Amino acid sequence: MNNRRMGAKGEKLAVAYLEMLDYVIIEQNYHASIRGELDIIAKDLDILVFVEVKLRKDNSYGSGREAIDSRKKASMLYAAQHYIAKNKLSELAARFDVIEITMEHTRAVIEHIQNAFECTNIKGW
Repeated sequence: MNNRRMGAKGEKLAVAYLEMLDYVIIEQNYHASIRGELDIIAKDLDILVFVEVKLRKDNSYGSGREAIDSRKKASMLYAAQHYIAKNKLSELAARFDVIEITMEHTRAVIEHIQNAFECTNIKGW
C-alpha cells in the first residue's frame, strides 16, 4: 500500500474514532496555501481541534508523535492560524491533537494524544 493510500486509510479510521467520541468533523485535508496542511479539523464541545494523523505498520521507525518535528509543528501552527483567521474563529479555544494508529495484523490500535504539543501563539497572527 502506498503512502497516500495509507494516509487516507489512517484519516478514515481517525474520523470514525473521533465521531464515536462525539467530535464534530468540520474539515479534512485543509491546505493553507503552500505552507501548511491539517489532516482533520474538528470540534470537541466548544474547542477547535487540529488533528494530525499518523498511521504506522509498526513502531520500528518510532511512534507517530515522534515524526512530528519542529518544522511540522510550525506548518500545522501556520495552517491553524490561517484557518482561524479565515473563518473568524478567534473566540474559540483551540488545541492540537495527534492520533497514532498502529496496525497489528488486521487490527488497528488507536492512541489519541490530546494537547499533543503546546502552541501558545495559535491565534497570534
